Amino acid sequence: MLQGDGREEAEGRTWRILVSEIVGRDVVNRRGEELGTVDRVIRSNDRLYVVLEHGGFLGLGEDEVAVPLDRISSVQGDDQLLMRGMSEEDIEAMPNISSETGTELRANMRVEISES
Repeated sequence: MLQGDGREEAEGRTWRILVSEIVGRDVVNRRGEELGTVDRVIRSNDRLYVVLEHGGFLGLGEDEVAVPLDRISSVQGDDQLLMRGMSEEDIEAMPNISSETGTELRANMRVEISES
């Protein structure tokens, strides 16, 4: 168990992590490409998504895309999440979402990230 920061590691490499511990993290793929930064976690049609901000410069002109939470395969250190099966090009090709899409999860809610 990881102490003091709201994260727990259970058997089978499944992390139960607070939403507040996901928001603001950088997301990278296995090649080390930066895919974006988690802005929020939402529920839409009974599925959880991370909303990534990508592109832009210094917070201006950023696009937002929703990626299924189950694409996140591990927590890396204190500032990164690893996403499998996505490239920068895949993220750029995804449609932008509106701020009204889905229901935002509260910061004190826990979600599961399973390594695969």
